Amino acid sequence: MKSRRTIRIFVFACLMILVVSSLASCGTSAAYLSTGTELILKKTASPSTVTQAGEVITYNYVVTYNPSYARIVKLTSMEFSISDSPLDGPISCPKTLEIGKSVTCTATYTVTEADIAAGGVTNHASATGTFYSHDTKTNSCGFFTQEFFTKHTVTDTASVTVTVGIPPQSDVTPPATETPVAKVPTPILTGAVTYCDASAHVMNLRLVEGFAPTDFNHQVTIGQTPMDCKVNTSNTTLLSCLYPPSVIFPAIIQVTLDGNILDEFEFNGEGCVLPEKPKDPGDGPVAPNCIEDPFNPGC
Repeated sequence: MKSRRTIRIFVFACLMILVVSSLASCGTSAAYLSTGTELILKKTASPSTVTQAGEVITYNYVVTYNPSYARIVKLTSMEFSISDSPLDGPISCPKTLEIGKSVTCTATYTVTEADIAAGGVTNHASATGTFYSHDTKTNSCGFFTQEFFTKHTVTDTASVTVTVGIPPQSDVTPPATETPVAKVPTPILTGAVTYCDASAHVMNLRLVEGFAPTDFNHQVTIGQTPMDCKVNTSNTTLLSCLYPPSVIFPAIIQVTLDGNILDEFEFNGEGCVLPEKPKDPGDGPVAPNCIEDPFNPGC
């Protein structure tokens, strides 16, 4: 009896081993195989160039949840976050994405003097997402089905550079500026010769009304030969000049200043006087009549 019972126990144990082995051999499973590319991050900046400190750059981040259906399983929504630097503050963005959907997030950054000196701003954004797959493992022999969740973590990065550009040219055309015309000083002579002494080679030239004696620094010539001229000390309306003995009348009198001709007229020598000769060798020169000829140098 005892040996039969032992045999029955042994047979039962063998049968159980066979059943377990059978169950193990006929089991099937369904699990999501992640490719690591379920999260896609794209980044843009506006404007793409800056010219001065204080300008604000706006960054746009487009995040897409795009899973690969390698097996027919259930997937949860994706929880994600974005990091980037430098920025003025946190990125404005939701935290959850549904399957096959995209979302746009934004952030800003204010350009500094250091950015301008460096030639631009470069930052690197990184997005990290987490989702779960609802996987199953079923025994094909029909004994049981096991369900479980698998966590998947995926990342993506995106970089963008905003460069320093040339300041834009204004569309407004500045008004044309007229080239200033060099102002030629007013002529200083009236063209009148008030006195001429052909013996002393002296002549007085009438100055225009209002000409200040201190303004005289002109070049005066007669027949293209320079004359030594000064404003008359006793009568500042006259210009007294010594002219060379070689001058032959008529001759052109010309006044120039800084290369500009201010006066030019012809003088024929009319009125030039010679002192009268003494009637007797013992007599001296005849004194000039200063009443009739007040501009005579002898007065």
